[in-house]
Amino acid sequence: MSDDEIQILGVHIPAYKNLVDVWIPWHDAFALVGANGAGKSNVLEALTLLAGSDESVAAMRDRANLAAIQGASLIVANDSNGLPGEPADFDDEVMAAQPALAQVRRDQMWWRREGVAHGLTFAEAVAAWELPDEVKIACLAASARPLIQYTLVALKEQTDAPWVCPHCGVGSGGMCHLCGANEDFVASGSPTYERLYRRTLLTRVGSTRIDLADASNASPAFAVAGEPVAGLPDLQALVELPLTNQVPCRVQRLPPPGEFRVPRLERAFDEALAASGPLIQVMEDRLPVTTPISMSDMQWWLHEVVARHVNTELSLTQPSLYIESYGGSNADWRFGVEHPDGQRVELGEVDGSKLGNLSAGQRRWMDEALASAMGVVEQLRMRLTLFGRAANNLEDEVVFDALARASDVVVEAERDFSWSNAAIDRLLQELEPALVKASREVAGSNPTVTRRAVFEALLPELRHFEEKVVIRVFDEPEAHLHVGAQNSVARALESLRRGGQNVVIASHSPTFLDLPDWTTFRLTGGQLQQVPSIPAGAGSPIASDLGLTRGELLSGIGHILIVEGLHDQLFLEANFGLELREQRVAVIRMHGTSNLLATAELDFIDRYLDVPVTVMLDYSRADRISNNALRNLTNEEKAVRELKKACRSRGRRIDVIGLRRPDIVCYISEAAIRSSHPNFPGWAKILERFAGRRSRPPFKPWLEEQFGIGMKTPDVRAFLSVMQEQQLSPAGEVVRTINEFLAHA
Repeated sequence: MSDDEIQILGVHIPAYKNLVDVWIPWHDAFALVGANGAGKSNVLEALTLLAGSDESVAAMRDRANLAAIQGASLIVANDSNGLPGEPADFDDEVMAAQPALAQVRRDQMWWRREGVAHGLTFAEAVAAWELPDEVKIACLAASARPLIQYTLVALKEQTDAPWVCPHCGVGSGGMCHLCGANEDFVASGSPTYERLYRRTLLTRVGSTRIDLADASNASPAFAVAGEPVAGLPDLQALVELPLTNQVPCRVQRLPPPGEFRVPRLERAFDEALAASGPLIQVMEDRLPVTTPISMSDMQWWLHEVVARHVNTELSLTQPSLYIESYGGSNADWRFGVEHPDGQRVELGEVDGSKLGNLSAGQRRWMDEALASAMGVVEQLRMRLTLFGRAANNLEDEVVFDALARASDVVVEAERDFSWSNAAIDRLLQELEPALVKASREVAGSNPTVTRRAVFEALLPELRHFEEKVVIRVFDEPEAHLHVGAQNSVARALESLRRGGQNVVIASHSPTFLDLPDWTTFRLTGGQLQQVPSIPAGAGSPIASDLGLTRGELLSGIGHILIVEGLHDQLFLEANFGLELREQRVAVIRMHGTSNLLATAELDFIDRYLDVPVTVMLDYSRADRISNNALRNLTNEEKAVRELKKACRSRGRRIDVIGLRRPDIVCYISEAAIRSSHPNFPGWAKILERFAGRRSRPPFKPWLEEQFGIGMKTPDVRAFLSVMQEQQLSPAGEVVRTINEFLAHA
């Protein structure tokens, strides 16, 4: 993530059900664990109420408490769009008569109260503010890369408004030829949710040399100056900005299994199709082609947009499922199952009754994909509405240039007497920059308020082109899935994270707790505690919370790597921990080669763990161990040769990783050691002297005696900590050796 990219720093929940003063330090992917009743679902509910889409809130409305979430807040970094619009003269009557200008009115009233009337940017407005110079400097510094806290002060549900077709305005009589809506079609409208947030511009403690407590005398907006921020002691409030209805993130919590209703997707489809009408009309008038884009072309295009999105998500979660488009004027798809041999079996139309033929696990992820597609269709409706408004303002030469760049698809449309899905995709792609530019120019022609104010208020669709953080929330993604399917879904969630979405899950499955680059929080007593990035043992609190048996924990082991002792284990965890967990490698330590592997341990692995076993030893070479004619072996090599012989007698194979240096500590970064031992001569010199001895003493005591460098457990932990903090790579061949092992594991 770049330094300038918008980023959530954290969420504070002062009170919600059993949650009290919960601070969530934000990560782009994290898992919530805890015993039943700990409040995991309450955290997900709070996040959804704080910033969720209308569909997400409606999906969990029955158990949610809308009033209780007031006071919850989130903190966002680099949020330049969160600053108020620039000050300008405006007409009170015009403002009052335009509900769409509510945000502009709030911003302008705030500037008027502060005595600022002009400024093309927030920074210029601050310069014109009647404030002490040191307070201005603090505001300018804070606004360069804004840190803004959004605190929810009101959440209102609206369910009484009738649904009106956006194409024909049906609601007062008549019939829509697209959706069949009439004046009685009012009860099926989904509820909408209106939020109001208090915005506070924050500053870092110590970043300015002024006493922010004195800033409160400069203006009423600075009454909050100096107040601490929950969860982030290095931040404090600077100035209270005007209220707003939007936050720069969107929580998408898809419905639980079986609760998605296909008619909601169909309605979204009809609205998007209706929104394309004005654009189609303008294109028909402006495009110099004999085959204009028809409503039928747009219907098929929208069908394919939905099918592509659904199939992309199903390829991650349920690869055997698919949907495909068919039909005419309605939102129609068929779904089916694709067998490993590539044969497809169609199961029926995508509606509630036919989807019941799927298993519970399949239905859950089909619901997820369809509901997610509804958000995509809503984005398309916004986009098409915007383009329909702006298309008339395109210059003819702009249209001709776009056609020239898309000449191949235009020729194809003329030849086939229809526009394919790929052709429509290509044409909109070529026209989009010009359409967005035309939309801005339309906004700027209004003299009543500023260009940016009208642009943001009267064309809210353009806000969907701005950068927003998408947060996908999943409650128990392991539901109805066996372990193999859970692994597949875990990989899918990781793909979502790598694709730029934030992912939050509540889970009882160990499959989702060891994902690389994820953070795990344990919820207990209404509070969150970050779980160390180490595998959970059978006796650990987290295993108890999840109700995991020893067998379930063992089922997550796919390979056993046996090492000599604690220092080897610490070294591997610090430098390769994530990679080892991703490959489901359990690292087991022995206590010196004299206890290489007891017979009881061999019996246990033989009987209960049908997984490969690898032994990693110092001062060893695998090729020497395999050479039965060779007699001058090290003690470690002799021990492993005997172990392999014992395993062969049991019909088991055991592999060996040989490290050439005499101890795992010899792979600690030289720079990390020099951080506390600046005269460290380097491993090459030390190992040369050690190899020159006639007898072989224990390496670590010899190292401390000869060079004054202790390698007891606290010392090793300290060196490894420096390596992690400074991102220092291990010395020697160990990185290549472990990577080769992981490639085969």
